[in-house]
Order: sequence, then structure tokens, then C-alpha cells
Amino acid sequence: MPLRSATPAQMFGATDSLIEQSRTPFRLMCLALLPKAITETLSMLYFVQGHQNLCRWIKIVTNVGAIIVVVIMAIYTPEFIWYILPVTAWLLLLVMVAMAYVVHRRNQLLSWPTLQNTVPSNPAVTFSLPYTIEGVREFLAKVKPFVKACELDSGIAARVAIEELVYEIVETNAGRRPNETFDVRITDKETIFTVVLKSKGPLRNPIYKYSDDKLIHINGSNMRLAILSRVCKHINHKYMNGVNCIYLNFYRA
Repeated sequence: MPLRSATPAQMFGATDSLIEQSRTPFRLMCLALLPKAITETLSMLYFVQGHQNLCRWIKIVTNVGAIIVVVIMAIYTPEFIWYILPVTAWLLLLVMVAMAYVVHRRNQLLSWPTLQNTVPSNPAVTFSLPYTIEGVREFLAKVKPFVKACELDSGIAARVAIEELVYEIVETNAGRRPNETFDVRITDKETIFTVVLKSKGPLRNPIYKYSDDKLIHINGSNMRLAILSRVCKHINHKYMNGVNCIYLNFYRA
């Protein structure tokens, strides 16, 4: 008999009677191949994306669950043991995607069901802010989730620094026309997180260097600058063509 027309049982030398008995199990086994393939593919995606804890629980739940179901079926309804194979495969797939959905709900930046991070690699965002408190509040509402998604070790310091810097620019440039704006650009790379702020106006250096023995001289007029100088270990200022340029860097370990 040609190989292309032989059944899997025939390929392994089964007799005609055994072939007849194996038709239903083979068909049921084929129904389990699709959910099994999806399960293995998603598990690999979760692992390479760093969701090791999720992968660990998926393996425990799926393996233990499959063993329990098979044992119960073998004891009470052994005649239906083959039917439970596709049913169990689909049920375990549903359990896995449900666990992935819980992770997705906790972090909306992870797409479901693949749990891929929707933040692109080396992302960059640019904002033009009016010199108003309302404009700063709208900006902070947008930028804080972005900074959090970048997963910096010094993420809190970065958010505090950005907030204090934009408020400093707005408060030292009172009286600007409503249509005037200043620019903020944030870039996240593999080894460095950079914030660049550019505003037109007279020279205004936000860097306030001081030592611990000068803490007594810090008051309301220089408190913000003192905070910036302490939380920002890599901050620079340049004044070029009437534009104050502030460079803020946070390095990843």
C-alpha cells in the first residue's frame, strides 16, 4: 500500500482489527492538537517576554489538572478516556488565556492574550506645553504612565524631576502669551532615559549645587532647585540662541 494512503496505525504495523479500533482515538487525538499547539506557542511567548512566574503557574495548573482529569476518567468512565483528551486540551487552553487576562488587567500595556508590551523599543514622545498650570497638569497626566511603563530603577526620581522642572519653567516665565509654548522630549533607550526641555527666555539655570552644611540656607525660593539637584545626578543646562536647554539623564544599570 502506498505511504500516502496508509493510516498512522498501518505505518506502525497494526492489523486490520486494531486499525478499526484506533480510528476514533486518532480522530479525537487530532482534535487536541490545535489547542495543544496554541498552548505551547503562548507559553513560549510568555517565557521569552519575561513572564516566568506566569509560565511556572501555567505548567503547574495544566499538568496537575490534566493528570487529575485523566485519573478520574480512568477510574469511573474508562470507556470515555479518549474523549477527555480534546476536552481537557481545550479547557487547559481556556485556563491559560484566563490567567493571561488577569495579568493583562493588572498591566494594560500588555496586550492580550500574547502579553506583548505595547510600548515600542526605544520610544520617544514630544510635548509642546503652554506656560500655564493647567497645561502642566494635562502634561503630567499623560507622561506619568509613560515613564512608569519604561520601568526605570529610578522611575520615581524621574517623575519627580520632570514635574518639578516643568513647574519651575512655568512659574519663572509668568506673563507669557497664551499661544506661547515650551517643548519637552522624552526618549527611552536600552541604557539611558533622557528628558530634554527647551524654553525661550532669559538665562535661567535650574541646577543648584550645595553641600550638606548648606542645608540651612534652603528656603522656599530655592527648595525646588535643591530637590532637582539631589534627585538628578546627571542634569545639565545650556543656553543657546535665547533658549534654555535642560538635559536630564537616568542611566540603567
